[in-house]
Amino acid sequence: MKVGTDSVLLASWTPLEGHERKIADLGTGTGILALIMAQRSDAAITAFESDKDAATQASENFASSPWQRRLECHQKLIQQVEGADFDLCIFNPPFFTRQLSSPQPTRNQARHMGNQHAGEWFQACQRLLNEHGKLSFIIPVQEEAIWVAAASQAGFYPHSKTLVAGSPGRPNVRVLYWMGRTALPLIHQSSIVLQSVQRGEYSAEFEKLVREIYPESHFAKNSKPID
Repeated sequence: MKVGTDSVLLASWTPLEGHERKIADLGTGTGILALIMAQRSDAAITAFESDKDAATQASENFASSPWQRRLECHQKLIQQVEGADFDLCIFNPPFFTRQLSSPQPTRNQARHMGNQHAGEWFQACQRLLNEHGKLSFIIPVQEEAIWVAAASQAGFYPHSKTLVAGSPGRPNVRVLYWMGRTALPLIHQSSIVLQSVQRGEYSAEFEKLVREIYPESHFAKNSKPID
């Protein structure tokens, strides 16, 4: 699996309050979200992944990282995830419930919901998070109503929301959510465009967002947005 824009965007955007001791990455894939959370915080990161090969790859990636002592991966289905007292749950779910499947089985599993209901992700967060814990995720805009309704049913409410467009003048394709157990009268809302006017180059706002996790040289050597 490639290093995808969705995971990099979510992990860079997710608000950190500074007191996070334990973070759970649900459906870690090869570990991108967990690695960036380890880079951005001092928390212990527990990653969960149902696919054996992906879980093995994530563990290898963790072991070769500078943050290996704070990272661990468990091979478990989302329905089997258990734990307690986590401060944050983060996930980039397999959210394409209505699009065509990929001919590649592993990519298909990573990108399609199949029989997994959106509510199961929030039920996992219920089991893992402490009373003041938060959750953060990214989904396509066309799936927004489904996921927000499932979150509300599980007792989670939006605290921050950012709409994402691929390039200027184009429709929004993704939405980022940060949620908690308290319903707020007003939530922080914003938007971001990934590419600049000149197609194929990062926008300044996207560069600023991910600057914390990428070295300065990355943008000089890579003019095209992450795929």
